[in-house]
Parts: sequence; C-alpha cells; structure tokens
Amino acid sequence: AAIARVVTLLSLVAAVVLAVACANLANLLLARGVARAHELGVHAALGAGRVRLVRQLLTESVLLAVGGGIVALLLTFWTTRALPALLPIALGVTFRPDLSVFGFAVGVSVAAGVIFGIVPAVRVSGSDIVETLKDGSPLAGRRAGWLRNGLVVVQLALSFVLLAAAGLLLRSLLLAQSADPGYNTRDLLTLSLNLDMAGYDEERGRALYDEVLQRTGRLPGVEAVALGSDLPFGGWSRRSFYYPEPRPEQELEFVELDIATVSAGYFETLQIPLLAGPGFTAANAGREMPPAIVISESTARLMWPNQDPIGRLLPMNNQRVAESSLRVVGVVADVQVRSLRETPRPAAYVAAEQSYEGRMTLFARAQPEPPDLARPMRAIISDLDPDLGVLRMGSLHERMGRSLRDTLAVARLAVIFGVLVVVLAGVGLYGVVSYVASSRTHEVGVRMALGAHARDVVKLFLFQATALAAAGITLGALLTLAVGGLLASLLYGVSARDPLTITVIGTVALALIAAAVPALRATRINPVDALRQE
Repeated sequence: AAIARVVTLLSLVAAVVLAVACANLANLLLARGVARAHELGVHAALGAGRVRLVRQLLTESVLLAVGGGIVALLLTFWTTRALPALLPIALGVTFRPDLSVFGFAVGVSVAAGVIFGIVPAVRVSGSDIVETLKDGSPLAGRRAGWLRNGLVVVQLALSFVLLAAAGLLLRSLLLAQSADPGYNTRDLLTLSLNLDMAGYDEERGRALYDEVLQRTGRLPGVEAVALGSDLPFGGWSRRSFYYPEPRPEQELEFVELDIATVSAGYFETLQIPLLAGPGFTAANAGREMPPAIVISESTARLMWPNQDPIGRLLPMNNQRVAESSLRVVGVVADVQVRSLRETPRPAAYVAAEQSYEGRMTLFARAQPEPPDLARPMRAIISDLDPDLGVLRMGSLHERMGRSLRDTLAVARLAVIFGVLVVVLAGVGLYGVVSYVASSRTHEVGVRMALGAHARDVVKLFLFQATALAAAGITLGALLTLAVGGLLASLLYGVSARDPLTITVIGTVALALIAAAVPALRATRINPVDALRQE
C-alpha cells in the first residue's frame, strides 16, 4: 500500500510538471506566432488555405515536442542511476529505460505537441489577411490576451500546488525527526533473533535468552537491556480481548489490541513511563503464577473508563472467567509502534516469563553511541551459537527515520520538480510581460512624453504581473486544499493549510521577479522613437 501510494503521488507530481511545461509551450507558440504573423499572412494571400496553415504550424509544434521528448529520454538514460538514491524506498522495479518507456515518452510528446499546439495554430491561421499584412498581430486582441494570461495563471496555480506539497512534506519530516513516539529511541541498539528457525525448543531458547541478557548487560557502557517480541515500526502482532463486561451498545464484544511479549526491564530500557501499578515483577509475573498483563493508557480508558484497572481481569473470550483472563498489573503510557503518522493504538504487553516466543529482539541502551556495541553484541551471539544468525540489527532512532522513507522519497522529488516548475512558470510569466511591454511601446512612449516617471511605468507592468499571481494563488490554494487528502497519509503534525502563507509569499515574489526585467526594459524606451514607430 505504501509503495502504491508513493508511485501514485510521484506520477501526479510528474503530471503537474508536464502540464506546466505544456502550458509554457503553448504560450511560447503564441508568442512565436506574433513574429511570424506577416509571413503567414503572405502565405494566405498567395492561396494557402487555413487547413494547410494549421497543418504547417501543428507539424512544427509536434516536431518541437518530439525533439524535446527524445532529449529527455537521453537525459533519462544518464540520470537513471540517481533515482534509487532519490527514492529511499524499495519499489521492486527496475529503472532502466526500455522500448515501452521509449514508446510512452514519444507518445506523450506527440500528444503534448498536438494538444497544446492546436490552439496557437488555429488562432494564428484564423487571422485577417489584410490586417496581418498591415503588421497587425492576430495575437494582439483581447481574446488572445485572455488565452495567454490564462495559461500563465494555470502555470502559477500548478506551481503553487507543487511548492505547497513540497513544503508540507519537508515540514512533516522536520517535525517527525524530533517527534516523541512515547519512548526514547536514541542511544538504543536493537538485535533481532529467530530461534524457531534454528530449531530451539522452549527450554533451550529461554536459556539462550538469559545468557544473552546477562552478557550484554555486562558490556562497557550498557545501561539497560531487555527483550521484546515485536520491533517498533516493524508491525506488531494483534490479539483479540473481550470487554470485561458485556456492552450491548457496542457492535462487537471484543477489541483487537497491539500486543508484545516483553522481558523484565523492557519499560525501563525503552523509557516508557509506568503510570500505574508495579508492572512486571518476580512477585506477579513468575512462570508458575496466574497470567499477568500490562496495558497502555488508551486500553485502560477503553476497557475501564474512569476506573482503576489495576488488579482487574482482561478476558480473552466471551466466557469472562478467571481461567481465560489476564490480570492487569500495570498501566504504561501510549506509544507509537507502527507509524509516527498514526495515533497510538490501544496496546498490551505480556511477560516473557509466562509466554515464550521464539522470535525476539534484544534492546540495549548504552553510552557511547549504540553502533559501537554492534560488534561485541554480534560476538556474544556467535560465541553462544555460531550457527545462529542475526536477522536485523541497528539503531532504533534510525529505524524510526526509515519509517518515513516514503515521505522522504516524495519530498525529495517534489522539491526537485518544484524548482523546475518554478523556473518554467517564471519563464512563462516573463514571456507574457515581455510581449505586453513590446506591444505597448507606443503607449509607454506617450506616457513618458507626457511626464510619466520610470517608476510609474514599472508599476504599470508589475500590476499586471501581480494580478496574474493573485489569480494563480487563488486557484492554486483551492487546488492545494482539494488534493490535501492525497498527502494526509504521508504527513505528520501538519495540515494542508500550514504552508499557504509561505507559498503565497513565494509565488508573489516569483511573479515580481519575472516581471521586473521586462518592466525595467520598458522604462528605457525613447519617447521620440516610440511615437515615430506608430
């Protein structure tokens, strides 16, 4: 599910970049039509029909798109090796381009050339011959202006969405890296064993666990050591427990709890706060004693709301008798064991002394940093049983970070594509303002001849750029809120509204920067030359 979610989001990001690039292509083709207006007018005067002109212009746009697609495919071959590093999540696919990738790239390029080249081609070819030959531009009208501005607004809106998504993901990563999952993940090394696969029975397994705990606890710098059946952020087991008393208002009589088998000292080693009761001790969780259980705070609220759960029985079937129940000996704080993005689920812990597990993870808290313990801990296992392999070993804090690798994968590419889209949107806005500045040369000359200052001319063009930015921001903000749900499963501690202010400022800055150069260039117009031009 995580992989499918990442692939879907990356596909959407790529689609946004493609849409912005295509809108830019359409705008550039419109601007290119201005320069060729007289040429096309001559062709029409000599008998070229509208269909022929459209076909010529469309062929040119398709050739441009296909050429770009081929260049992009060549770049893909060169950058393929970088993709696994940018995607720190195993997608189970190869990134080497093949014929199907080549066909898809060419097909998308042709489609982009046709779809986004048809409007400029039809617009240019439909101009009035007489007006065109008089140097009138078929793209100078109000409808053409709306089209150019609309394409820029779309680019800015899509840029806004991608920048907002990148901001959400990056802020989520920063918050998650400093998150408190309910226990201290730092300075904690884990080592997982599977005695079942090695043919251990319960007696041999318990003897090995005891020896591992004793030897590891004697290593220099080790402060605490314990065993647990389930590794945080690796998926916990679940078991059904029944409500202590029947609840007719509930749809089900039972509830599933995350459950782990833990040794003495587990809560102290992971530094999980004990909120009530003594927890597991030799006096209440011995091998020959009635089964004991420690529950989480949310489990206590679920089973015994507004009551003290210590000493009560948690049934394992609907008979609700002591023989098939576990006695609560402690309540601990809620912890996140599956994902930082989820609220902690109700959980429970059973004593390893009373419930043997062949798969266990050793937790060792130590100073200095836990990686220094890796070699001596492996040596202990090898010394006790040379044939017993270690399944997983590493820092719990690093493991918590890896649980966010899907967010990191999308965030990295969202930032890269976001920068690319910003550049494309800036180029598109620059082109529109440049064209407007060139088409209003006479107007600027008149204004300056009548005493207008350079700052007044700059304001004239910056106002248009700001208006386009405002329209793009409004549309982009609405789109961001609409698609925020797609990112919800990847976010931690943020909502879709969080980055809007920053993104608004960034989009306005982009618009002003893109419009500044053409606006300043317009202030250098010589009024005499401008008036003569008309």
